[in-house]
Amino acid sequence: MIERIRYIKTLFGNVKQGVIVLLYDQGHFGVGMSFCNSSEDKFDKEVGKKLARDRAMESLKKGNLYLRDLDKAVDPFTICKLAGCNFPLGQRIVEKDDDHPYKICDIVDTFTMAVSDLIYTLALSKVKSETVA
Repeated sequence: MIERIRYIKTLFGNVKQGVIVLLYDQGHFGVGMSFCNSSEDKFDKEVGKKLARDRAMESLKKGNLYLRDLDKAVDPFTICKLAGCNFPLGQRIVEKDDDHPYKICDIVDTFTMAVSDLIYTLALSKVKSETVA
C-alpha cells in the first residue's frame, strides 16, 4: 500500500487547516480528508491525519475509486464528497479576514499535488519493478 499526505493551508498566512490522505492498493484508490472544525479551533496534525487516514481506508475498502475518478474531482465539493468530509459549519472557501480581504483555502491545489505525488510514485515503482532483474 502506498500513502500520500498533504496539508490543506490557507492561501494567506500559510496556516494548516486540514489534511488529505491518498491511498493506493492493488489498482484501487482511497481518499480521505479532515478539515478543522471551525475558525476558533486549532488544527491538530495527528488528529487530522488519523481522521483522514480512517476515511481513506473506508474509501479504499469500497474498491470503487479509480484514477479516472480522482482526475475528475476538480472542485472542492467533489473532493469533499469523495473524501467523506463536509466543510464544517461556518467555513467557506472564501471568507473575510482582518488582515486580507479574502482568506482562501487551497484544497483543490492540495488534492492535485497529492494525486500528482501518488501517480509519480506509482510510475517510479513500475519502472523500478521492470528494471530490477
